[in-house]
Amino acid sequence: MQRCRKGALVIYDNFRGWTSNEEGSLVKIADSERNNAYIIIQEFIILANTIMADFMAKNNLPNIKLLKKL
Repeated sequence: MQRCRKGALVIYDNFRGWTSNEEGSLVKIADSERNNAYIIIQEFIILANTIMADFMAKNNLPNIKLLKKL
């Protein structure tokens, strides 16, 4: 829900095979991605990345952009 509060909107229509991308445009979903498990996994990956980024920021750890420069 935090992403929604920040303005994120994702549309999934597994029956017809459409979803929205990062720009908000509708795109066709590949047949291999048209199931609820795939969507749930995507949401958990986003959640894990968000939690890790927050942890790194709170603990003043270098992020990937800084690590590439080293």
